[in-house]
Amino acid sequence: MFSVVIPAYNAASYIEKSINSVLHQTICDFEVLVIDDGSTDETRNVVEAIRDDRIRYIYQPNGGVSSARNMGIRSAKGDCICFLDADDQWKSHHLEVISSLYGKYPAADVFLTGYEIHLHNGQILKKATPGVIVDMQCDNVFRHLWKYGYFIHTNSIACKKSVFDHVGMFEVGVKNGEDDDMWYRLFSFFSAAISSEITTTYIRKNSTATVKRIFVDDWVFLHRVDK
Repeated sequence: MFSVVIPAYNAASYIEKSINSVLHQTICDFEVLVIDDGSTDETRNVVEAIRDDRIRYIYQPNGGVSSARNMGIRSAKGDCICFLDADDQWKSHHLEVISSLYGKYPAADVFLTGYEIHLHNGQILKKATPGVIVDMQCDNVFRHLWKYGYFIHTNSIACKKSVFDHVGMFEVGVKNGEDDDMWYRLFSFFSAAISSEITTTYIRKNSTATVKRIFVDDWVFLHRVDK
């Protein structure tokens, strides 16, 4: 079973579309964990109005997106964890593609697909794919990134729950690159199964994190490299 972790903070105006994009997947063996990170708007009411037994709403005091994702991982019942931001969406075949990779490459622990960036007016700004024509298993994702460019987005990555026993959880309190820090830790120890399919949509209008992202020399992963 897949466990879909959706961290949410004051997401009432858009989280319904995010959740529905999961509920409309072509496979149905999943649970949805909405981790409400201290919202002060109607997020809870919006989530609880969606009648589906696969949805679990969990409230916690505000601790940041890493804290919310960690709560989702700890609460997950599935053996494969997927992530979706509350303001973004999956295409209907996302879990089907992940499931195919999971079955096709049993030695892989991480699973990657492509994604699109949409602007506020619906225009497709960018399509990012892993640079493969057919599905493949990659034992050195760093080399693949060097060759094809950065194609990773939180919405389009999944991993076996067991990997967190080895690499730990998301770093709480980090405001820049906390997701990349996690993916690079995973790539340091585990093989990834990669699909060229574009299965997720990052909607720029509701997120400022990537718009404002700049490289900083105190990025947390740099301090892990020797280890």
